Amino acid sequence: MWTKKGSFRFSGTLFSALGRIVMAGLIDNNPGLLNQPMRVFGHYGVVYLLDGRGLYFDENGYEQEVAQGDLMFLFPDVAHSYGPRSGEFWNEFYIGFDGPIFDLWRDLGLLDSSRPVHH
Repeated sequence: MWTKKGSFRFSGTLFSALGRIVMAGLIDNNPGLLNQPMRVFGHYGVVYLLDGRGLYFDENGYEQEVAQGDLMFLFPDVAHSYGPRSGEFWNEFYIGFDGPIFDLWRDLGLLDSSRPVHH
């Protein structure tokens, strides 16, 4: 669904036996979550920064500056927070998903909650 000029949001369930996409979207000038308590997303997710900068941190003590070109990987059971700092901005593309293939990848170490930010 197109929500405003140049952005979109998908919410629903596209699935197979291996997994499903639960949401996807593009957010311009996202205020982020830094001013809110850490959240547990309940799904896997990726947030890709198209523009801007900010901060990611989680309950494991991981904290990192993020900027254009960075990808934050969210885990269904790891509380986290992210977003631009006051006076900054960012634009993002995100996808939320879950399923047994992603659990297997995590069990095999292909997805690692101790390294959630990648460039």
